[in-house]
Amino acid sequence: MASPQVTKPIFSLNFQHPYVYGVLIFEAMATFVGQVSVLSLIAIFGPATTAMITTARKAVTLLLSYLIFTKPLTGQHGTGLLLIAMGITLKLLPENDSSSRKAKIQQQQKQHNCVSAAIRIEQLPRVSH
Repeated sequence: MASPQVTKPIFSLNFQHPYVYGVLIFEAMATFVGQVSVLSLIAIFGPATTAMITTARKAVTLLLSYLIFTKPLTGQHGTGLLLIAMGITLKLLPENDSSSRKAKIQQQQKQHNCVSAAIRIEQLPRVSH
């Protein structure tokens, strides 16, 4: 047979500790802000850059954790942080691939054509009714 303590509704237990509701609301708001930030980064910079940013954030958090709480930093930890730093650095370097150059040139030409068309439209005489 179950004890009476186990069969109590969960909300009646939280009335004994009302700060739990505040913590839950704060956590929900923080989660919302974090998700909106990540989705905004994806929309603005793309998924690859967003993955790089979130990985860098995690690496910095880990490094600060070791510095603040004075944990021993082993060789494996150092190697992992070095690999993350190298990956981010390589991603930031410009690509020397000819296909990416062609794609960038084509994109610039499209932008130039759009701007030229917009300028021509603005130069048309205005018709008043």
